[in-house]
Amino acid sequence: MNQLVEAFPAGGIKILCVEEVALPPLRTRSWRRRITMNNRTFCLSRRGRHARRNSMRGRFAFSLGHRLRPTPTSTVIAQWGEKRGVALLKDKIGSAEVWRAGFSLDRLAPAHLIEIVAAIAADVRPVLKPPLPEGRQAVVMLIHDVEEALPDDPRGLLSVRRGTEACLEAEARQGFRATYNLVGDFGPMIGDLGRRMVAEGHEVASHGLSHRVMADLSEADVRSEVKGSEDRIRGITGIEIQGFRSPRSRWSGSLLKVLSEKGYLWNAEADDSPYPYPIPLDDAGRVIRLPVAADDWDFVKRNASPRAVLKLWQREVRSAMERGAWIALGSHPSVLGVHPERTETFRDFLAWLADQEVKIMTAGEGAAWWRSRTWDQNSATSFPRNQIRANRE
Repeated sequence: MNQLVEAFPAGGIKILCVEEVALPPLRTRSWRRRITMNNRTFCLSRRGRHARRNSMRGRFAFSLGHRLRPTPTSTVIAQWGEKRGVALLKDKIGSAEVWRAGFSLDRLAPAHLIEIVAAIAADVRPVLKPPLPEGRQAVVMLIHDVEEALPDDPRGLLSVRRGTEACLEAEARQGFRATYNLVGDFGPMIGDLGRRMVAEGHEVASHGLSHRVMADLSEADVRSEVKGSEDRIRGITGIEIQGFRSPRSRWSGSLLKVLSEKGYLWNAEADDSPYPYPIPLDDAGRVIRLPVAADDWDFVKRNASPRAVLKLWQREVRSAMERGAWIALGSHPSVLGVHPERTETFRDFLAWLADQEVKIMTAGEGAAWWRSRTWDQNSATSFPRNQIRANRE
């Protein structure tokens, strides 16, 4: 904390710290907790507003709060319930004003959150605006992992082609553009479809060269996978790619380092974050992590019915709309193309999605929108412009 304060020698800053480890958490069977501030009572929900609501763990999670230990110079701002401990306090460190909270602000109702923030920044009028395109309740990015056929599929390549063509046709019908993550070694087997993706305005990105798991590879092998896939996709489509999705979503620090060094814009993986975020790296590159909420692998892993997978996709979109969140939804043409009912399910989902108050983006469009929102113009110019091929409306 002292180092942070010293970084702002001019003073006048306010720092808010959310204590994750303090005294033992409060023990109660109550589904909600209360804090009191200025004779006002604020209720904390048992689950954060941006937490995904469809998991069993999320449904029955209890909100944890910590009693803070004040110092002789601390000013107690809020307490737990009937004076059961300190929930929010203020300290002075040098010229900085440091506020400490024993709870996550994400568990407050919006109106209560405004009051808490207003108390912390008394001279600032807080404006809560979700990080979404104007007039939309969520952002949905459609991504397809285009890879070899399933091992037990007797139709092999034919299923992949049928699945890919069905996705392209369904998206064209709704006017959607998606991101197709292509396995480099597999790409030449469907080169005509790769060129069709680009011609129809979709984004083509990398799913590795050989579909090997990135987490199992050395840094040298990761570099070979990334570079080899770039070369293959360039040879098929004539474009420079800007994004990477790891096979099985098993990424590694070496992969992130390579993507950053090579100036990639985005990396999409399974992630519970409600929003994209810049991956913290020491390198000069700027890589945005895009959170993937679900895909169609339940067809394979659980032998799920088309109806069950449709409900899964719809549930994820509804959850994102309730939270004002960003999600990517994935699919595999090799999985969808196995049976006509699966491709019909994808068409039905897109028709339903078209009626929702969501913004449909490619992964590249989403990452570029997020980067332009969070970075200033000077930092943004460090990204290689020749690799930005996002489709814009």
